[in-house]
Amino acid sequence: MKTPKQKAKELFNTFQDELWNGGYRISKPMIKKCALICVDEILGIVDLANKKYNTGLGAGFQLKQEKYWKNVRNEIEKL
Repeated sequence: MKTPKQKAKELFNTFQDELWNGGYRISKPMIKKCALICVDEILGIVDLANKKYNTGLGAGFQLKQEKYWKNVRNEIEKL
């Protein structure tokens, strides 16, 4: 698994490459915003899973996922 910093750079670069290769010259703040929206959607899904599976082994996994994606979000904000 990639570190949160690596994942943040990967998401940023993916959005940048896709938008720029599509002919759109998007600013760095807009690319960051796209990546943050993506991570926020993932965090929303993780939150739903936490509410549904908040006991047993699933709970620990979901909490790790939440922490990971929050760290990815923080790393994107630093870019």
